[in-house]
Amino acid sequence: MDDVEVEYVFVYGTLRPGYSRLNLGSSSLQPPNVLHQNGKYVGSATLFGFELFDTGHYPGIRQQRSSQSCSFVNGDVFQIQGVNASQVLNELDVYEECSLMDPLPHEYTRKVGWH
Repeated sequence: MDDVEVEYVFVYGTLRPGYSRLNLGSSSLQPPNVLHQNGKYVGSATLFGFELFDTGHYPGIRQQRSSQSCSFVNGDVFQIQGVNASQVLNELDVYEECSLMDPLPHEYTRKVGWH
């Protein structure tokens, strides 16, 4: 049996399923459908020890800075697999402007987590 590449992707903000179906009109902020078309929706998820912050134009996520309370971020998880997995991740990187083609420094980075 061949090994099949399987990735799980946690998304928040504009990449969540409900947001991608909003009619944004002429806005340049049109989330890609590649994740929804090529991924399998696993379910909602919560990341503990992380927090949202306002970048001024859109939400960012970072590790919690204070140990005073337990922060968390709600989002969704998708499973992508096979030869499309790398393509899907690359297209998401282009949307987030953190691909190899985007100038440094990047505001976003793709972090490898656990499942």
